[in-house]
Amino acid sequence: MNQRCKNHPERPAYRRCYQCGNYCCPECASLVFHHFFCSTRCKAVYLLNKAYNRLKFLIHQIPEIHRRARPYYKPVFRRIFTLERIVIFTLVTVNILLLYTFNKRTAGQTAQLEALRSKLAIVEKRQQLPLFELQEEISFSLPALDSVFTGIVFENRITISGHGAENCVLALYVDNRLQSARASRDGRFQFNDVKLIPGLNKIILKALAPDNTVLPVGEISVEYRSAAIDALSADIQRGSSSLPAVALTFDAGSNNNNAAQILDILREKKVRCTIFLTGKFIEKYPDIARRIVAEGHEVGNHTYSHLHLTNFEQNSRHETLPEISYESFQRELVLTDSLFKAVTGSGIKKFWRAPFGEHNLELRRWAAEMEYRHISWTQGHDPGESMDTHDWVSDETSELYKSPQEIQDALLNFERNEPNKANGAIILMHLGSNRKEDFLYQALPGIIDGFRQQGYELCTISELLAEKGK
Repeated sequence: MNQRCKNHPERPAYRRCYQCGNYCCPECASLVFHHFFCSTRCKAVYLLNKAYNRLKFLIHQIPEIHRRARPYYKPVFRRIFTLERIVIFTLVTVNILLLYTFNKRTAGQTAQLEALRSKLAIVEKRQQLPLFELQEEISFSLPALDSVFTGIVFENRITISGHGAENCVLALYVDNRLQSARASRDGRFQFNDVKLIPGLNKIILKALAPDNTVLPVGEISVEYRSAAIDALSADIQRGSSSLPAVALTFDAGSNNNNAAQILDILREKKVRCTIFLTGKFIEKYPDIARRIVAEGHEVGNHTYSHLHLTNFEQNSRHETLPEISYESFQRELVLTDSLFKAVTGSGIKKFWRAPFGEHNLELRRWAAEMEYRHISWTQGHDPGESMDTHDWVSDETSELYKSPQEIQDALLNFERNEPNKANGAIILMHLGSNRKEDFLYQALPGIIDGFRQQGYELCTISELLAEKGK
């Protein structure tokens, strides 16, 4: 059974929420009234339903109570003891009892949470200590690695072992990320299945002494190489230059004001294409996502939040931004994949396209580890010539702005004087635009008919790459 957490799709889950039925990991699961819940919302809905059912039962009993009590109270009291006041009194009483019970049951959980936060603060404080801060007096035996080496490996997991460790806790860091921690036993220690990422991995072992002193044990530099990951890390800008085929691709960030018209035209012209969706687009427009799948188009990954990945906007250099980590980047892809499967019931294609065209080898390797290939668009031999339609540009004074007719002419005349012409070209367009007029879909029928008249087949990225492989 391989279920994933509703809130953390990258984590395995074994319990189901009593309210919504979704699976949740141990971090999300909380116990209330002998039932597990995945979120505060589900707990609140359950408690409200429980209060409502109790109140409903009491209200149903009120007429009977009123009938039996009628002979025993005076007419003046009868006016006070109305049905409305009974309902209000009952509602207040039930809510007070529920809050008291809930607070009593969660008091222990709150105390545990505070204890964990205190421990975490201590650990973070220790991690901020200088790496090579040694004390003059050491009251325990400093451990040592069995072998210190720098080399190349072709497996993404290795084992690190050592000896001489007594009365200390060992922490293993890979590229400044804490990967594992354990206590030494019988003078030996071993870390199994240390995960490496493609490229150079800097592995550091630290020891925490009984007096809370952080001491360096050793450092290892390992370069992980994989022929499969190297192949998947390539940036794909074009299919086979000998194949008379063109791939229409569309990006969808958060705007869908042209989606319906574009999908109508593609259905009418019987064209299948590749569409890159963000996770937020899938959340906002689930019906559009389902329609895309139903009409036979393939869907690639455009990250979850359409964020900037490199500093290209600041200095025109594609260096990974400091806030983009290995884990946060892969989480962007995992979340979109999980959302797409939950909404459509279909798996997303292992293609991804970086928002704003910001990517580099490091990011492509991180994606390749998840079997994703990056799909760009075709660039021409002449400067400024490309299959990017810039249909998103709304400023008519911009040099990049093109009217629908200008977009059509540029695409159909692409590399007209080149021997390969537009063979294997990948065209970039968008499902949404900030324009108030001159929309891309106005030229889309002419673009499709024009390529077909020139003898090109319109296909998906999968079909384009399959023919390239042949």
